[in-house]
Amino acid sequence: MHLLRTIGACTIAGLFVACAGPQNPITNPLPAPVTNGTNVARLAAASTSTIQRHVFTADYLGAPYGTTSVSAAEAAPYLTWASIGVQNANTYSAAGIRNELYVSPDRLQSTDPMYSMSPATAFGVSCSGYRVTTTYTGLLQYIMTPGSSALQSTYRSYVAQATAGYHVDALYEDNAINLSHYVNGTFAPTLPCGYSDAAWISGEKALDASVGKDTILNGLNGLDNEGPSELVQVVEQNPSTIGGNFESCFTSSDQPMQPVWVWTATEQTQIDLVANDKHFQCMGGDQNSAETQIPERIYELASFEMTYNPALSILWDRFATPSGFHVLPESGFVALNPLVTEPEHISELETPQKVYLREYRTCYYNGSLVGACAMVVNNDYYAHPSPSFHQTYHHTLTMSGYGVLEHGNIFFDGSAPPATMAALSAYVALP
Repeated sequence: MHLLRTIGACTIAGLFVACAGPQNPITNPLPAPVTNGTNVARLAAASTSTIQRHVFTADYLGAPYGTTSVSAAEAAPYLTWASIGVQNANTYSAAGIRNELYVSPDRLQSTDPMYSMSPATAFGVSCSGYRVTTTYTGLLQYIMTPGSSALQSTYRSYVAQATAGYHVDALYEDNAINLSHYVNGTFAPTLPCGYSDAAWISGEKALDASVGKDTILNGLNGLDNEGPSELVQVVEQNPSTIGGNFESCFTSSDQPMQPVWVWTATEQTQIDLVANDKHFQCMGGDQNSAETQIPERIYELASFEMTYNPALSILWDRFATPSGFHVLPESGFVALNPLVTEPEHISELETPQKVYLREYRTCYYNGSLVGACAMVVNNDYYAHPSPSFHQTYHHTLTMSGYGVLEHGNIFFDGSAPPATMAALSAYVALP
């Protein structure tokens, strides 16, 4: 990683980030430390910090994907990236929210504009000459050929038409995951003739490079032999592929705390992307009520900030809230100046106690200084002792309620770090 660089309006030196200009995160002069036991959610309006007010965040917003009950002005103080319908692009951009437009050139339905625009050579076909299909939520989808010049030309034309007159910051390219990730029988009549993952990955590189727009590639959760997805290659090697999205990142509805090698592979994916100056978009998969999922939220927060880069990592929560706006108060917790710099491998953060630890010298909430902090995660199915620390901690972070628009709260007066960590648990240690 570079020691000093500028990304957008943010300058990063190590993990100290300062941002300028109207875009998120909002910044302001360095405050006095926050006192333990204070409900720091109430300090947002009084913050005077030059530190970013929240980690980079993302959410669906507005029709057709997100809530229509939250305006751009209400979302802007908390939201960095919005997944949008293109008709809302200019409105959200004017409010200072970056946007990503959904596209899916690798799988088309007969009702998609790209379907009628695509020549026969753009479609994946079986060795018997039939177009390869699959179904998703009962809808028939056609598998395309990302390496074909026909699809690349069609994709470029479609995006140019769809975005004409709109400010679109990036494309969110769905369904880029290599087909071998899916179980046998997913595709009919078979996989495309002569299919290989290597050819698919090469095709994805060419497809992203052809469109002429910055792209965030979805599919990083298709892990490869307990390690990062092969799609990491596409993200890292294409200048216009500015990042990747990881679904069910650290949490999902059926596995609220992702365990063992899935957790380490997710961490390693973030490490690899930010080391290459790419965005890692961490889309949590747990859609249960935010109010009832407090341990899961702490697990996600500690895991995300274990290896994050505040100028590149993006937190996209899915926990349910009454407003349908999924940015939660813990996104305002920003840990900077780590004792251990960004590791090359997640194993560097494993302690002798078989849990994972990363300590930070200066941690903030909504721009207000809290003090030192530590992210501690036990991703194992067994209990382990808490690790030894280099700094002194007497409390842990706690939270209550829903999202930032429902007055969800963060507290810094939680109990002392536990002597023993339960299986699949985490905490944030505080002074």
